[in-house]
Amino acid sequence: MPRPLYLDSARLGQFSINARRTLNEFLDFVGSTPTHPSLITWLRTGEIFSSESGPLSQWRGIGAIEQMIAKMFGAPEHSRTFIASRSTSLIRVGLQHLFNSCRRCMTIDTCWPRYLQELHQASASKEDSVFVKSFRRPVYDRGMSVEELCENLCMVYCSEGCDGLFLPAVDYLGTRIPVAEIVRSIREFGGEVRFVLVDAAQGLGHVTLDDDCNVADFVVAGTHKWLGSYSTLGVAIAPNATSIASIETGVRNSLSGQASDDGLLNFIEQLRSSASIQSETINLCPLFTAFGAIKGSQQPTAKSVFQQLENAHRVIRIAEDLGWNAELPDSDFRSGILLLQLPTSDQLIPASQLQQIFIDHSVFLTTYERGLIRLSMPVVPLSSAALQQLEQALTAARFAASSLHALTVC
Repeated sequence: MPRPLYLDSARLGQFSINARRTLNEFLDFVGSTPTHPSLITWLRTGEIFSSESGPLSQWRGIGAIEQMIAKMFGAPEHSRTFIASRSTSLIRVGLQHLFNSCRRCMTIDTCWPRYLQELHQASASKEDSVFVKSFRRPVYDRGMSVEELCENLCMVYCSEGCDGLFLPAVDYLGTRIPVAEIVRSIREFGGEVRFVLVDAAQGLGHVTLDDDCNVADFVVAGTHKWLGSYSTLGVAIAPNATSIASIETGVRNSLSGQASDDGLLNFIEQLRSSASIQSETINLCPLFTAFGAIKGSQQPTAKSVFQQLENAHRVIRIAEDLGWNAELPDSDFRSGILLLQLPTSDQLIPASQLQQIFIDHSVFLTTYERGLIRLSMPVVPLSSAALQQLEQALTAARFAASSLHALTVC
């Protein structure tokens, strides 16, 4: 059996070594003293922990990890960080504020489908308050550039009477959305932008988000994908000084009115104050796997993204020689995620069967219907052995799909 080739960080990142070590040390600590009387003090300040050299010796309290998260986002120092057990809780916070601030929101059709559902549910009380703009067709089918897209979105945004935006930093198909350019274009055109909500689930730990944070009011992500914390943890940044106070108020109102049932969000918000904790029992393991993952990671740079693109080019050359098609937008839209698709005649193969073929070759990636696969490129060069392994899997998948097509024709 060949060594596993993991190309699925866009779905679930590999459990980072530092995250595992931190979790193990935390479990040892709470396993021996599960109700340590100074645990809350330690969580708040980082004081009293006995470890001298382990990962938890670097814990400096909740305020410090909030600053670390903000730095990973590339957000300014004054930003406010929120931590929850799941990113959906924080998306709901952002959507609530979006529709409290705006008459009509524009989004695009390549947002994660679950978040599009959340968007429509949040807007249910406001008639005709969401406009979904087609993005995939003009960008992938017509090869639209960033400049052309921004101009087009700007005109549609203004003509549709929108005053708010909900956009992914990187959509679930791997397209880098030029959030900052879109916002600037709208404002230069004279459009009103009252609130910008950004889904950075595919962006955090993958691409630089500084520009997004410069124009956004609320940016939401999770730590279990590109950061490699494995345990799910929702994190969000409010980088706009003018909207921080109202977002904080919205969170407090949601928690006090039980509109949000996220126990970890409630616990962390209480932990930030000096008041006694009044909370349900909380699983803190995801917080510490995230802490370990962030401590062991590096912020994305132009160099790391370039290496991902280099890996993608090498994979594309192999795949196209085997008859696969690379789904490539204009270069400015590309990220470390690559889409490959079987020829039209071979697209009948079910996604589950396609995935099993890759698993049989110890290649792990995401498969969709119509012969589409999504590969997350690593930030280190793919070895010759890894490329050969992937080539064998692509060959087997193409053969199986062609054979299925031949049977259906007969």
